[in-house]
Amino acid sequence: MKSFRSPDIRVLGSWAILVLIVIQFIPLDRSNPDSSNLPELPDNTLGILKRSCLDCHSNITRWPRTAWVAPASWFISSSVDKGRQALNFSHWEEYSPDERLKLLSDMKPVIRLQKPHAVLYRAVNGESVPGPLQQRELLRWADSELDAASKTRVKGTGSEIQRIPSLME
Repeated sequence: MKSFRSPDIRVLGSWAILVLIVIQFIPLDRSNPDSSNLPELPDNTLGILKRSCLDCHSNITRWPRTAWVAPASWFISSSVDKGRQALNFSHWEEYSPDERLKLLSDMKPVIRLQKPHAVLYRAVNGESVPGPLQQRELLRWADSELDAASKTRVKGTGSEIQRIPSLME
């Protein structure tokens, strides 16, 4: 007597393979828009940001090979889109002082690793987790930016704000 499970498993397996092949053709946006507006930072701070933050929080994403293989590509593309919406260092100079204050305040617990952030990304890219020295460097930069944004902040609608200091001031 033949088993009914064997053909069923083969049919299901064939369908699964076919679906995996077909979903590879679903287009996703994996672009890196113009990133000429990256903030000017000291080399060591920029290096830490590149390693730990800029893949999801800038327009200079280094797309891994898995970003072209569905369904992993869906998750990666979605994560980058959400990261860019939350904070995009490529648009840092365009943020108002109030926006910078909020972003920097939200950033500090993430830098200290007190707030879970990009858990899967960090699990796959262990080198992206900043060590204690890198954390201190990023916190020092965040504190200097908080100070600069606080000094530039003008009460009111924000339309009176005339300039935003550069990161090097």
